[in-house]
Amino acid sequence: MSASLVYTLAGEVHHVPLEAEDVTIGRGSGCTIRFTHDAEISRIHCSVQRRGAGYVVLDAASRNGTFLNDVRCTNVECELKDGDRIRVGKTVLKFVKARGADATAEAIQELEREIESGKGFHTILHEIVDKPAPKK
Repeated sequence: MSASLVYTLAGEVHHVPLEAEDVTIGRGSGCTIRFTHDAEISRIHCSVQRRGAGYVVLDAASRNGTFLNDVRCTNVECELKDGDRIRVGKTVLKFVKARGADATAEAIQELEREIESGKGFHTILHEIVDKPAPKK
């Protein structure tokens, strides 16, 4: 299964494919995804790990916690589903599971259009996550 994390920093959309078995998120220099702008993020805050055909997020005993769709993940592997929001400190990352070759590109384009229209990133994520799934 192909998946990625998408986030916005300083108005720029970033796309990180989840190619490794374990992707660490934090302020520390050894983290796969490093955020130095947010003092509420621990040096090693959390990790996203592949589990079989899916992914989970695990908090790394961070001081301020890791939140999945606004629910704190504590001492448990929280399974990720397409569109889930992971919050570390004040930073939000969206988990995107590729449904086809263009799924990630479409998500990024949608984020960029909304940012250009003047909407805030958190508002955009809520609209995307709360959007009903397309009917098959």
